[in-house]
Amino acid sequence: MYAHCAAMAAASGAYACRAQTPHVPGDEHDTTHCRSLLVFQGEEARNALLHIDLAAGVHFSEQAIRRLVEPRLAELERVVPETVAVSGRAPVTVYAEVSYRAVRRGVQRLWCWSARDGLVAVYDASGGPLGSMDLPTWLWQALPRPDTPFIVGVIGDPNRGKSVFSYVLDAYRQRVLGCTGWRLDCDGQSPTPNWYLSLRRQTEQTTQAGQGRKKITWTHPMERRIQHQLQIARRLFDVLIADLPGGNHSVQPPQRIPDGREIIFREVDAFILLDDHGGTSEPHWRAELKKHGLESRLVAVIRSAEPRSRPSLTGRWVDDVWRGNVTGLDRTWIHEKTLRVVQAFKPALDDLWQDLRPMSATRAWGKGVINAS
Repeated sequence: MYAHCAAMAAASGAYACRAQTPHVPGDEHDTTHCRSLLVFQGEEARNALLHIDLAAGVHFSEQAIRRLVEPRLAELERVVPETVAVSGRAPVTVYAEVSYRAVRRGVQRLWCWSARDGLVAVYDASGGPLGSMDLPTWLWQALPRPDTPFIVGVIGDPNRGKSVFSYVLDAYRQRVLGCTGWRLDCDGQSPTPNWYLSLRRQTEQTTQAGQGRKKITWTHPMERRIQHQLQIARRLFDVLIADLPGGNHSVQPPQRIPDGREIIFREVDAFILLDDHGGTSEPHWRAELKKHGLESRLVAVIRSAEPRSRPSLTGRWVDDVWRGNVTGLDRTWIHEKTLRVVQAFKPALDDLWQDLRPMSATRAWGKGVINAS
């Protein structure tokens, strides 16, 4: 949306374009764990991919982002390809600026790519159709590709801290493991973005986790769409962290993997279960996974308690399952204290991750050992 509006403003002759969001500007200046790349494809560099990947769990200053992106934009304006595809983890303000400057310079077609939305045409100077489209061969070739893709699914009943834990895992993946990846929220029933919830908490002075989150009804097309997103992600990332839905708890007994939703779970290589402090839900999740032939992919069970207390994670391998305890998984600090929590969790996560990929590869696919890196 931001890219489209900025492109149309540029095409209409706007002197300047600036996007504003409800996010609080960041103050981090170190972009060591970030990257930006510009890949040209085709004869006379007719096509270009601009890929930006900001570090997870960090609020970067505008100056830091500009230093990272500006050299690529300058090169893009110098070469002026016909088609530009923009992808990666970056604020919408960056997408808007890229679009505005590209169209002002003479780019004819502008696309945005994400594993969630697919390829979307946001501008075409000739009046061609906008919206969803198939990825062309040149773009598949230009996108970074993984050597040993791996999908980790975080499961559990509601209010166990799954979303927070998945954010920590994603930041650990990037800051410690140094591999490409992404975090996918697979709960199609709760599409309300975290920035909106954060804004509500600021304006309404509320702190209750999840307040303001809207619910919609699951449908089979929704389940197939999330399955497709996981399949695409396997072709694009070294590690994908999937925050999986907790099931239907409005019925008795609760349906943790309702009929039709198993197609999402089957795309996952390894499951990490967030349980309560008493371990009451593990037998039920095991039964659900076993029904779909997935119980062997459960490689870790972590009991979550005291979300408002100091973050801590401890655990060890017991009979081929990593069993641990975690505290401090409070939704209100998502994106604010993630990196501090990564450091607190790091010793335990190092122990977990060391054997997670090899073990899940043997259990799930029979491929033998994959290097845990």
